[in-house]
Amino acid sequence: MGIIQSNDTQEFLDLLPEIILEIDINLNIRFLNNSCKKVLGYNKEDFINKPIPINKLVVAEDIPRLKKNIQDAFNGLETSGNSYRVYNSKGEIKTLAIYKSFIKNDGEITGLRTIAVDITNQKIAEETLINSEQRLRELNATKDKFFSIIAHDLKNPFNDVMGFTQLLDLNIEKYDINKIKKFVNIIHQSSKLAYNLLENLLEWSRSQTGILTFKPELILLNDLIFENIELLESILKNKNLKIYTDFTEDYTAFADKNMIRTIIRNLMSNAIKYTNQGGFIRINISNENKNCKVTISDNGIGISQNNIQKIFKIDESYSTLGTEQEKGTGLGLILCKEFIEKNNGELWAESDLGKGSDFIFTLPTMKKP
Repeated sequence: MGIIQSNDTQEFLDLLPEIILEIDINLNIRFLNNSCKKVLGYNKEDFINKPIPINKLVVAEDIPRLKKNIQDAFNGLETSGNSYRVYNSKGEIKTLAIYKSFIKNDGEITGLRTIAVDITNQKIAEETLINSEQRLRELNATKDKFFSIIAHDLKNPFNDVMGFTQLLDLNIEKYDINKIKKFVNIIHQSSKLAYNLLENLLEWSRSQTGILTFKPELILLNDLIFENIELLESILKNKNLKIYTDFTEDYTAFADKNMIRTIIRNLMSNAIKYTNQGGFIRINISNENKNCKVTISDNGIGISQNNIQKIFKIDESYSTLGTEQEKGTGLGLILCKEFIEKNNGELWAESDLGKGSDFIFTLPTMKKP
């Protein structure tokens, strides 16, 4: 059995850019043109009168579908998704689109003729387009988040500052000292919120535009944690929160110091924000394989499993008030995730609603080769 009727026919088929393949019902190759060499780098003589070397040629994930489609074709059934990834002689992956016709003897299917077209470049172009579309969606979500923060979240603390300073200006002689202290405290908290938000916005926008400087080095995580505990001490006292550090030895990581400082500050601030009066925060550091693992835990209000999927996504609008109505935007966690990934680490959260949260991140302990 074969499709070659003459030397002229064979010479013609060998000139075609597509791979022409003929197999019998036992999957033995009866004909292969020279494009096998042109497209995949194999000599056709290595395959003639031998079974198709599927396990050698085809990418493992595509083999079950290929085998099923061949079987369906011999049974006269329609097949779908007829493009497959194969290895060329150099071990590179090529994508081939397969078009088939039947070989029949007295009406019975005895073999298949196929044309295999190299569509690798088209597939690469498609994947590039899909990635570009995804990136465009992310950029649009970033833009929407940015304007949402400016239009709403950044405006609110300034409204508080302007409103309460105006009340003090008009009525300071009428107010007693306790009321003045209350207003000043509100102004201070609103100013601090606006400052932290502006700081995060600045760092976030710089990271989006590629302006942010990235200088990884060996850093001592202990110092950054204690530095932030000192920075947040007054807020911890105001909420009567205890903070525990479950480590006694020094832990180092290879990362950008300023980025990790921002990450720890944001995660600790969130733990404080969502923990009730008299609660606690616990910080643990450990070494796992070639990574340093930092866990910041609290016994606060927690996050539902439905919402925990949203907290690190720029295109998901998720923000909730703290236990004492502290406001936030959700931008801090998005910034933390971007910074952690920039430093070759991972960040995730584990939480149960009403039982507190664990925010965990890892960093490499040494420079990657």
